[in-house]
Amino acid sequence: MGASVRFVHSVAILVATVVLIVVGSVPLVSLHPNLQSMMPMWAGRLYHHCAPFQVTSGYGLFRRMTGVGQYTQPPSGGTEFSSAWAPLPVSVVARPEIELEGYDENEEVWRPIPFAYKPGDVYGTLPQVAPHQPRLDWQMWFAALGSYQGAPWLVNLVHKLLTEPYHACETTSEMLEGREVGGRGLTMPTGAVSLLDYERYPFKTRPPKLVRALLYEYDFTRLNSSWAHRPAINATIVEGVAGEPVWSRRFVREYLPALGGSDASLVQFLDHHKIRSQGANDQTCRAADETETKRGGGGKRSHAERVTLAVLNAKAALFGYH
Repeated sequence: MGASVRFVHSVAILVATVVLIVVGSVPLVSLHPNLQSMMPMWAGRLYHHCAPFQVTSGYGLFRRMTGVGQYTQPPSGGTEFSSAWAPLPVSVVARPEIELEGYDENEEVWRPIPFAYKPGDVYGTLPQVAPHQPRLDWQMWFAALGSYQGAPWLVNLVHKLLTEPYHACETTSEMLEGREVGGRGLTMPTGAVSLLDYERYPFKTRPPKLVRALLYEYDFTRLNSSWAHRPAINATIVEGVAGEPVWSRRFVREYLPALGGSDASLVQFLDHHKIRSQGANDQTCRAADETETKRGGGGKRSHAERVTLAVLNAKAALFGYH
């Protein structure tokens, strides 16, 4: 009796191991068409039967965030094995990114609102980020995977860009007026603008009249080579000389409609999520005043202290932590 139980137990473990290996191999073979042709059709069917139980996956959320091998249910009666789980062409990335645009009422044009780190301008070079973890740029990537309803902090950011005064805190007025800070002659805004690429920010003198958000899918451009010209890739080809785009992108849809600072729907949305409890820049100013009080008042901050305080206070106001 004991030998029979051990035999059944061993067989069950063997079967489970084989199932895990086969199911785990299906997302991996999507990386190359030659591997796809070697995988039997029953393996794909087994993968889809196990999918509701989340037995295995590609490389988790990052697989979806880069648009590679997005999972789709196979068409009824379909015979293409790859169509079940690798709808995008091989080596094509579709990284979702949100671009904010502000309306310049003087010239009647929409201007991109630049971020410091995340992809935006297709000609923009790739910045060195590590070991820094830019909170806002990172969260924008996650927001692009869903909708603005699931990212109320993004709507709060839009509201702040529309309404925040740039001369809000007396403790940082020296920076806002363009005076020398720490002998470096640099300027630093307060509030949400300080989290963006302020050097390229197009609304330094007055806030934009409207702000909207558009969703794009980004991919790297490819150097001119035989590999890049394969039909399955369908990428933008470059020669590797200065002035060429780093990214190619495709417009997907409008992510957030154009909103003004006094738009009723914007105000109601923020009130519903209880994130408009203070004025546009009150949290930043209050935190700065509290810090000044703790220092005994009248103490002159260094340039590094001023910049760090402005950025941390802006993050606290935007994401709602203190």
